[in-house]
Amino acid sequence: MNKFKPLLIITLLLAITTSLTAQISFLDKTVATVNLNKPERISQIQLNNQVEEVETLRAQMGQAGSVDRRQVLELLISDILLKQALERDNVRVSSTEVDEAVNQQKAQIEAQNNVRLTDEQFKNAVESQTGASWDEFRSQLELQIAQQRYLLEKKADVLEEARIPPTYQEINMFYRKNRNEFSNPDIVRFSHIFISTVNLSASQRSDALRQAEEAYRKYTNGTDFQQLVMEYTDDEQRMYRGGDAGYMAINDTRPGAYFGQDFVDKVFLMDKGDVSSVLTSKLGYHIVKVTEYHPAKLLALTDTISPESTETVQEYIAQLLIGQKNQLILQKALEQLIEELKSQAEINIFEENLE
Repeated sequence: MNKFKPLLIITLLLAITTSLTAQISFLDKTVATVNLNKPERISQIQLNNQVEEVETLRAQMGQAGSVDRRQVLELLISDILLKQALERDNVRVSSTEVDEAVNQQKAQIEAQNNVRLTDEQFKNAVESQTGASWDEFRSQLELQIAQQRYLLEKKADVLEEARIPPTYQEINMFYRKNRNEFSNPDIVRFSHIFISTVNLSASQRSDALRQAEEAYRKYTNGTDFQQLVMEYTDDEQRMYRGGDAGYMAINDTRPGAYFGQDFVDKVFLMDKGDVSSVLTSKLGYHIVKVTEYHPAKLLALTDTISPESTETVQEYIAQLLIGQKNQLILQKALEQLIEELKSQAEINIFEENLE
């Protein structure tokens, strides 16, 4: 009799599995079907998952209120229509194009954060921040490129409007409505002779302080500041730029976190051309020379947006308005394209299963 037990167990497991599958299938009702060039189904589970994602995103953005399930369904239908249209019209994207898009995104992140990333570091950052695998990330980029190409091809006449630049009157009116937003805080630019105390013992820190004080005595006795930078500084990155540490804004929290707020405050108490005695930071000892000081001011259209930029307020607003206009035009073109695809497709929505 024992030899029949495994067969009985397998039979029972199959029966249970079949029953569960039937129950899941029964519960997962069809909300809509879409057929542009092949039939495709949207289930309640798909819709519920998408609604949850939208709710999570809205919560992260601090937006209250319930999510409209029909709007989410319309987005799912639009997504299917676009994917089927790309397949129907044989829109292809090469791996080289995806590589270029990946490199562009990597360069943007590096520029925004002022860092250099290896390919592996960028890959790890993408996976940790998006929750998607690297292959999924590349697939999404490939889809985005294909959709943009298709949109440009099908709605070129609508997108042509994006080429028209904003007028001076439009720029000026935007500036006048938002004048108080265009201001700079106090900004200082400084050079320094830097003696590091990172990971030093107490006796080594004392030696570092004596070295910094020696450099300051030489400066007060007439030695050129840049010569002392070359002789003493541990900041090799800025050594050949006369110790130039760049610009620092008084309302920027990053310098305080990096150097220590006491050091930052003392630098902002200095005037242009001043040279400090030995100052202490979280990193070591500094002799600071203020090379530029820009007091807080409201910016005019012809002013640059910051001392370290060549872009004027007028140019900045023009690019901002172009971006806003392009977004509206892209949305208009996409809506028109979706409506055209809907007219070519067979779409059925089962209202009784929507809720």
